[in-house]
Amino acid sequence: MNKQLSLPELINELPVGKIAKAHFADENWYVTRRTDEAIVYCSEEGWFMDGLIPLTYSNLNAKYEIL
Repeated sequence: MNKQLSLPELINELPVGKIAKAHFADENWYVTRRTDEAIVYCSEEGWFMDGLIPLTYSNLNAKYEIL
């Protein structure tokens, strides 16, 4: 398993085009950084799925793993 990051650490470390898997409670989801530097939800393959990740309780308290 890769290093577990908080959201602030992910913001600093996630390169453009890379995917990170989020872990919170019993849920997992994926995010990526677009070329405009925005961090957005995506599929496991990196396809854009939704808008910018909001500062919700789950996003703020999740642990992220850059894949």
